[in-house]
Amino acid sequence: MRGFWDGKVAFVTGGGSGIGAAFASLVAAKGGLVVVADIDEAAAVETARRIGEHSLAVRMDVASQSDVARAVALATGRFGRIDLLHNNASILHRNDAIEEMPVEAFRRVLEINALGSFLCARAIVPVMKAQGSGTIINMSSRGGLRGQGHTLAYSTTKAGIISFTRGLAEHLQPYAIKACALSVGLVETAMTAGGAYLARAKSEGRYVFRPEQMAAALAYIAEQDGNSGAIYEYFGGEAGPEMRRLGDFTYDRIDVAL
Repeated sequence: MRGFWDGKVAFVTGGGSGIGAAFASLVAAKGGLVVVADIDEAAAVETARRIGEHSLAVRMDVASQSDVARAVALATGRFGRIDLLHNNASILHRNDAIEEMPVEAFRRVLEINALGSFLCARAIVPVMKAQGSGTIINMSSRGGLRGQGHTLAYSTTKAGIISFTRGLAEHLQPYAIKACALSVGLVETAMTAGGAYLARAKSEGRYVFRPEQMAAALAYIAEQDGNSGAIYEYFGGEAGPEMRRLGDFTYDRIDVAL
């Protein structure tokens, strides 16, 4: 009996390390085929080497339209289809005073985290339309849900990803292509390692996720039916990790005397 992942092709951005590498490895272990896309070509090649013959490593800057087009062409040339896009590639810039934050740093975070997700979806959706199905999973964060003063650019992009995901789900519903997002808590990856925030969180006893836990959550989301447009939050609760599906935003009525 064929499993859910047998023969499915996952295109994972930022797949050379962290959550992306963990998810790519899990998909392959479940019987899928994986395109490991990363701006760090050596990291992508190493992840693909560990996975084995059912993978393809490609160097790709998600903020480059030509890079994305080339990577998608290589993926379809090798595997013939793309069943899942995991928009995982992200960068983070920690800021102090907003007036001292370099404009270029803010712009680059927008390019990678927001524009990159758009460019990858834009390039891969035609493939999914042609085959009559597909799944897109974007990555948000708790900062995207609540805002964080020390990561203004990152939080801005992750908030935007939530709206992008819900809009994309509506836009692609006629084509049997679903879009979901996973909002994550603190994960120990190359992006967070060595930072004071991670060290403080550990010293305070806060829950810190491993990339493998995120990979399992992503696989769960992909395997569910009827969840297009869903935003999932995975966080470290008092009893350990918890995942919940967020409802639509609700608002309390406020009467203001004018």
